[in-house]
Amino acid sequence: MHALAFEAGAREPLAQGGDRQASRALWRLLLETADNDWLRSDASRRLAQLDAMDHIDALGRVVAAYRERGGVAPFTWDALVNAGLIRAVPRDPAGVPYHLGPYSGTLDLG
Repeated sequence: MHALAFEAGAREPLAQGGDRQASRALWRLLLETADNDWLRSDASRRLAQLDAMDHIDALGRVVAAYRERGGVAPFTWDALVNAGLIRAVPRDPAGVPYHLGPYSGTLDLG
């Protein structure tokens, strides 16, 4: 890892306790300052994972809103589109549709 990332983490250990914003800041710093392709590639992958986690959290709130309206989980993404809660089938940072559990409303990577 690059020395700047270590210095930043040593001064202020922000990534404790699952703080995505802090983790994102450290991975972004590494992406911008890494001196080899492997580290830059890994930092980019980690940033995409953090984005996907944020998307899943936001989609979970949408599923909860749908459930509050009708008392059941949505069976498909189309149900959420038709309810006006989303515009289209949501996709992860790699462009793959997220998986929506048809009976539970659980969300995961596709």
